[in-house]
Amino acid sequence: MRFFPLVASVAALGSVSMAMGSVLSRQSNSATGYSSPARGGGRMLTYNPSIATNIGEPINVIISNASDRFVLTREGFLEWASSVQLIPNACIVRDNVGGSQQADLGDGNGRKNQTDVLRHSYFTDNTCKETVQGGNHARYWRQNGTSADSSAWFLAASVEMALAQGHDIVDNGFDLGRNWIAGNATMSNGTLSTGGYVFQATSTNAPLLQGFSTSDINHNIAIDGNVAVITVRVISNGTSTISDNTSSSSGNTGQSGDSGSGKSGAALAATATAGSPSLPAIMTLGTLLFGAMLLTGSTVA
Repeated sequence: MRFFPLVASVAALGSVSMAMGSVLSRQSNSATGYSSPARGGGRMLTYNPSIATNIGEPINVIISNASDRFVLTREGFLEWASSVQLIPNACIVRDNVGGSQQADLGDGNGRKNQTDVLRHSYFTDNTCKETVQGGNHARYWRQNGTSADSSAWFLAASVEMALAQGHDIVDNGFDLGRNWIAGNATMSNGTLSTGGYVFQATSTNAPLLQGFSTSDINHNIAIDGNVAVITVRVISNGTSTISDNTSSSSGNTGQSGDSGSGKSGAALAATATAGSPSLPAIMTLGTLLFGAMLLTGSTVA
């Protein structure tokens, strides 16, 4: 009888040890803040269902699941995105028709259509100026399949030319698009969203795009192989004004989109600011109409 407490204690200790092992295992699996798509047969390049080859665009930004829970929701993600001047398509016409791409994030969902495209707002409430003038934009997906339900957000960012140039990608446009997002996100005084939220973020580099050559990449533009892994904190709450009116292309095969070394924020911000387009105070009606006319005959990147 005297040995029973000892046996019970040993059994309990064993249970605690197993539980701790399970917790440590889960922490180890999510230590990066995402699951590498390659582990599940995916890749860090998009697929363009409108072309026969497997060339794609770099998925070069990840919003880590170590971010605050609000940021991992669609509403919170879009709120944060607005704080780095990226908002969903909002112009007189939707400008991603014909340009939808897919991603296989290795989470068991296979190739999944982009949830939507975010475009640089130029500090306005619409994306018309970016559509016509060009600038930074990002397609995005969430990693939430049964094989790897990390809830991390994956973005394919790039800086594109004006609509008159067919939204081709500028030189070094993929790395530049990534740097603009990471640089804006990691400003030392935080970022303010349209809904009044204040965010702060840190960013590290992960070499998830190493091994891809220019022949693998749309527009044949070289990349440095790094992905910005950004962790976002909510510093001050606001009142969300973000619309959840996002859409994914339904005309392509695939599922519909569902709802390394560190680099200082100052260094990234300097890169992000360099070469940024000017910000005129207002877009004229004539420019909007010109953009709409071009859109009717263009496939947008």
